[in-house]
Amino acid sequence: MLGIVMFIITAFYNHLEKETTEWNVKRDAIWALYFIFVNAFFEELFYRGWMQTIIFSHIPFFPANLLLSAFIFGIQHRLFFGSSVRNCVFYGVGGIFLGFVFYTSGNLMEVWTIHAFADLGLGGGKYLFHWGEWKDIPGKNIEPT
Repeated sequence: MLGIVMFIITAFYNHLEKETTEWNVKRDAIWALYFIFVNAFFEELFYRGWMQTIIFSHIPFFPANLLLSAFIFGIQHRLFFGSSVRNCVFYGVGGIFLGFVFYTSGNLMEVWTIHAFADLGLGGGKYLFHWGEWKDIPGKNIEPT
């Protein structure tokens, strides 16, 4: 259920963040699969499974340990992916949420599933909020190549 909520939030955020200027269903589907099954898994394994566990063992004060972990999660998107400051804040808030879920459940698969749905929303949000429009845009690359 939390994964579906994250999908809706991220899809709507993606819709608000930028105007859709390029439609390439095949490319977007490949990237969505990568982010869902590879990127989300390894980010959760690293940031929650390893780093958050280390931070929590060295900084016993909650929520400072959670905020530090989420801050690092958010800032890495700026350092490695060139995300805007606003997006880094968005990812940091997501890191707080995912960190809290991992803290309370201890289940890395649950956090990965939520993250995967969030990435699906980021990758597919434009298709969700503009359903049907992309089929009729002349000159846009919508056909599989």
